[in-house]
Amino acid sequence: MWREDSSELHAHTFRVIRLIDGIWVGFNPCCFRQRKLAATQCRRIVLLPLAYDEHTNRFGLKYISKGSIETMKASFDNLVIEVTRRCNMGCAHCMRGNAQDKDITEAVVDCALAGTEHIGCLTLTGGEPSLNVPAIRYITKRIKELKIDLGSVYMVTNGKEVSDEFMLACLELYMLTYDNDFNGLALSIDQFHETVPKENINKLSKLAAFNMEDKNVDFKKVPVIDLGRAESLSGYRKRDRLSNDLYIEYDERYEGSVRIESTIAITVDGDILSDCDYAYDDTEDIRIGNVFDGDWIKKMVDTYEVDTTAA
Repeated sequence: MWREDSSELHAHTFRVIRLIDGIWVGFNPCCFRQRKLAATQCRRIVLLPLAYDEHTNRFGLKYISKGSIETMKASFDNLVIEVTRRCNMGCAHCMRGNAQDKDITEAVVDCALAGTEHIGCLTLTGGEPSLNVPAIRYITKRIKELKIDLGSVYMVTNGKEVSDEFMLACLELYMLTYDNDFNGLALSIDQFHETVPKENINKLSKLAAFNMEDKNVDFKKVPVIDLGRAESLSGYRKRDRLSNDLYIEYDERYEGSVRIESTIAITVDGDILSDCDYAYDDTEDIRIGNVFDGDWIKKMVDTYEVDTTAA
């Protein structure tokens, strides 16, 4: 008989072992993140649970077979999907760079959501997401069909075009969430974006998720991200894109699933990124995979490594 024993698990000393297929496994997630992270400089790791064998009075890994890893699914704390690279503004500080005439396809959405059990927060980004209402509706459709647990949804719009179709698509997607208080629809307000017509603001305010102040930014006080068009911008403080370490652990809420705690972004081309701060021209260099790479969740997990030199 195998049983979970979290109290015993947390009491054990942190160890790192190599499992199979290049996967590194940490024995003590709590100890790892709270006390060992700085010492080991671990950047990518897979954490699986220990289980207690009453017959041998020893701890062991509960999931060690190759088959169980091949069938694992994923729970995303933060999943970002780029629905379009089209935009109806040309802001000088835009980290994405120049707009492109590209929309996400249904095939990319299908592959991105395949194997997904749960999404804590789904962010739809662009470009300007309001320009691709069909993509928003298709994502809503697939989440319903796949019975994905959806916590909340977040979007940012420039507010230049607020169609009835966009409003309805947002409402239908928000209605799928179980954490309604965390839903968000923000309006970009700063010295670079065009002034939004009052009638558009009034229209957006009819959605409970709308927050007028969330993206009201004074870039004389806040640095711009030095990517895309901002690279040639002068007179403003700048900062580099923030590195986003990847953490994955076994998700005990869903049998055979892993929980991806870090932000994962999916571009219109299906490229997988470990951050949502990127320029279009950089995605080929910083991608960690593509959703068309077969079982992309497993392949992403299989390629993670951990630096054990200081463990």
